[in-house]
Amino acid sequence: MNHHLLKPASLLVLFLFLSYVFLLIFYDGYRAIYFKANMLWTPGSEASYSAVVEEGRKLVYGEFFVELDNLNDRSTMDGSANARHKFRWFYKSLEGSVYQFIAALPFQKSMNFALYARYLHYSLWALLSLVFIHLNVSLLSGRKNFSSLLMTAITFLAIISLLISMPRFYDQHSFIAMGCVSAGIFFGLKKQILPFLFVLAVATANRESGAALGIIFALLNWREKYFWVPLFVGPVIFFTLNYDLFLFREFYQMNNFVVSGEMGYVNAYNLNKAPTLTLIFEFYKYVILLAPLFISYWLVRKKPFAFKLLAISLFYIFILLFVGVEIGVYLSYAVIIPVLFSLIALYWQTPDYSMPRSRQNPKIFG
Repeated sequence: MNHHLLKPASLLVLFLFLSYVFLLIFYDGYRAIYFKANMLWTPGSEASYSAVVEEGRKLVYGEFFVELDNLNDRSTMDGSANARHKFRWFYKSLEGSVYQFIAALPFQKSMNFALYARYLHYSLWALLSLVFIHLNVSLLSGRKNFSSLLMTAITFLAIISLLISMPRFYDQHSFIAMGCVSAGIFFGLKKQILPFLFVLAVATANRESGAALGIIFALLNWREKYFWVPLFVGPVIFFTLNYDLFLFREFYQMNNFVVSGEMGYVNAYNLNKAPTLTLIFEFYKYVILLAPLFISYWLVRKKPFAFKLLAISLFYIFILLFVGVEIGVYLSYAVIIPVLFSLIALYWQTPDYSMPRSRQNPKIFG
């Protein structure tokens, strides 16, 4: 990690970033709590509104464990809408055990602190993403200073704020996936395969698409020694965590691997179900969302790593469009943010700096 990240000014920027993201997530969580409270509230009832809010808080807290119970339940392998989500049980189980431990502590409002821990957890993943995005920018641009961190943090915060303001923020896997992609690019650029494999394991435990994170290492280190190892290890980790699912004959249905448009929402497979005006509106939003990525690539297309970074982003766009993300759910596209900043870093590259000539840490292991 760059030593300037530990300077007081840099630490202040990181702390302010963490605080603001926490407040964004905190606001989203309490908006859900008060929404449920208003659904439960009956004017003129004997129960106070504060008591109803407490019930709403319990419902929001309990929803996490309802989801976790579904992920851990191996008895419903019938191709239902959430069957493929059962791949995501491992990370969520560890996360849930922390919340349960906090909620069981013998002090007042312990459940509130369990909710706060959840908000802090996702905020820390956003912070970790920022740190690795900044390291990628420093590595590719040659600018290792406070100004680089400040501009990266401000821009990243603006993008995150926009994504969080859109529907379906409760997709709890996206910040973790973004952090893993950010770290994956960093360790891929530095050819450090062992820490990359650790990130790959976390990504796979978080989301089924995380098993494909090895594509980042393979593309950035094409034809280097052992470039293929993460491509092999990802599926092995995925199968090891979920081997029991593959024992069910009922599990071998298309919806458990690729969402084909039969789940009741509009995706790339059933666009004809959406009104034309809705599709036009969503199309323009996708153009706005993805335009910076392609514009950045066009500006740096002749520089080393540019096409490889574009290939990584196209790979994830394909997964998001054709493997299961609903049209209009934008937080999942947070995984592309690290690639965007890496392309911008190539444009921002100092005239006397060239990443390939001074590529740090050429050892494939380390």
